[in-house]
Amino acid sequence: MNIHIEIETLITYAISHGLVKEDDRILVTNAVLESIGCDSYTEFTKEESEQIAKKAAEIVYPTEVLDKIVEWAAQNGQLPTDTLTFRDLLNSKIMGQVLPRTSAIREDFWATYQHSKEEATQHFYELNRQSNYIRTDRIAKNFGWEHSSPYGDLEITINLSKPEKDPRDIAAQKDVVATNYPKCLLCKENEGYMGRVNHAGRQNLRTIKLDLANEEWFFQYSPYIYYNEHCIVFSSEHRPMKIDKACFEHVLGFVEQFPHYFLSSNADLPIVGGSILSHDHFQGGRHIFPMEKASIRESVKFKGFEEVKAGIVNWPMSVLRLRGDKDRLIALADKILQSWINYSDESLGIYSHTNGVRHNTINPVARFKNGKYELDLALRNNRTDEQHPMGIFHPYEHLHNIKKENIGIIEVMGLAILPGRLKSEMASIKTLLCQAIEANKGFATVYDQMDADSSLQKHTQWLQRYLSTSPTPLTKEGIDTFINNIIGDTFCEVLENCGVFKNTPEGNEGFKRFINQV
Repeated sequence: MNIHIEIETLITYAISHGLVKEDDRILVTNAVLESIGCDSYTEFTKEESEQIAKKAAEIVYPTEVLDKIVEWAAQNGQLPTDTLTFRDLLNSKIMGQVLPRTSAIREDFWATYQHSKEEATQHFYELNRQSNYIRTDRIAKNFGWEHSSPYGDLEITINLSKPEKDPRDIAAQKDVVATNYPKCLLCKENEGYMGRVNHAGRQNLRTIKLDLANEEWFFQYSPYIYYNEHCIVFSSEHRPMKIDKACFEHVLGFVEQFPHYFLSSNADLPIVGGSILSHDHFQGGRHIFPMEKASIRESVKFKGFEEVKAGIVNWPMSVLRLRGDKDRLIALADKILQSWINYSDESLGIYSHTNGVRHNTINPVARFKNGKYELDLALRNNRTDEQHPMGIFHPYEHLHNIKKENIGIIEVMGLAILPGRLKSEMASIKTLLCQAIEANKGFATVYDQMDADSSLQKHTQWLQRYLSTSPTPLTKEGIDTFINNIIGDTFCEVLENCGVFKNTPEGNEGFKRFINQV
C-alpha cells in the first residue's frame, strides 16, 4: 500500500466535496500525516495526480480509503493496541483534521436554511456521511422487512451495525483514569473530543446550535442511524430526562423550525425509558413510521379543548393523537400528562405509585402535517411484580428469545430493532426445518436438536407454538417467509404487552375512563 496515495485521495475527495478548500490542501495534509505518525510525503506527477483525482471522483463516502490509512497506521505501530476501538478512534481523529470548524458549518447551515429548510438538513446529513461520523459501511450490514399486522405494516430490523467489544478493549478499561469529561455521550463537550477506550471518539462530530423555547439545545445525527436522517437533539445542560410541559414546548418548537422532521422523546423512567436517562434529549428525523400511518380507532373530546382534534390511535400500545394549534396542544398534553401521572385503575393492574415511587409517564411524538401541529402521546407504566420482574407492561418472558430489552420510542412507533444474534440463530433454525421437511418425519427432531443447542434452545417453545398453530403445512420454499412472519408477529405481541390499556373490551373501556377524567 502507498500511504501517500491514500492520503492524497482522501484530501482530493474532501476538496471536491467542499470539506476542505484548495488553499488548505497542504495544511490539512500535514495534519493527517501527523495524526498517523507519518513524517514524509511524495510530490506527485501530473499523471499521478490525474489518476488520484479520478479515483477520488468515484468515491461516494470515504470509508474504504480511511480504512486503508488506518490499516497502515496499525501495521506501523501507531495504535496502542490493534483493536477495532483504537482503529475507530484514529478514524475519527483523521476526519477531524479534514472537516471544517463548527462555526463555518453552522454559518453555512443557517445561510442555506434561509431559502430551504429541507436543503439545510440534507446538506448537513450528507456532511455527516462524508465525514464518516455516520458509519454507512456498518449500517449497510443491517437488514429488515415489513410485516403486515392488524395495525398496519410494522418495520423489522436486525441490527448488525454496532460491533461487539473486543476483550482486549474491555481489559484496557481497567487502566483508564476515571474522568467526568465529557459527562456522557450526549454532552456538547463531545464535539471534537479525542475519545478513549471506554468513550467513542468524536473528533469528526459537528453540531448545530438551536433555540427551543428560549433554551440552548444542539442538533446532530446519530452515528448508527436506524432510519432516514435519524437525528438527536440534546440539551446544552447535562440534566436528566424529564417529560413535562417544557418537553412538549421543545418538541413542538423543533417541528415548527423543521416541519419536514418529526421529534420524539423516550420516557423519563427506567424500564420504559431509553438507554441514556441521564441527559435530556430527543430523537427525530425524516421518516414516516408505522404509528404515524395508523388510523384513529375512535375520536374523543377533552373538556375545555373542544377545538383540538383528538382520538385513540389504532395501535398495539395505548396512544392518543392530538391535532391543532401549537399552544393548545401544549396545554392539553400537559393536562393529560398530569392526569396520567396520578392515574390508577386496579381492575387493569395500573398503579400510578407504589411505596411512593412513580410509575406513569408518556412518550411524545411531535409532527407538523397539513398545516397543523400533531402530537402523539403513548401512555407508559414501568411497574414490576413477581410474575414480571422486568416489567408488567414490558415484553413478556416467553418473548425474550426475540426481544427482552426496553421498548424505546423508535419501537413504540413501530420499528423493531432486534439483536444481531438472530441472523445466525434463525439461519440455523431454517436449516433444521429444511432437513426435517426433506426427511418428511415431522418437527419433533427439530425441537430435540434445538434443545441440545445452547444458542437455539431459547427458541424451541416459541417455534413450536407457531408451527402447531400454522394454518398451512410448512414447505421448504416457505421457510424464509414463515420465519419473518413469526418474528413480526412476535414484535406485534411485544408492543401489545407494553400497552397499558389492552385492545380488549375491558381495556378500551378503561382507556375511555381515563380520558373522561382528564
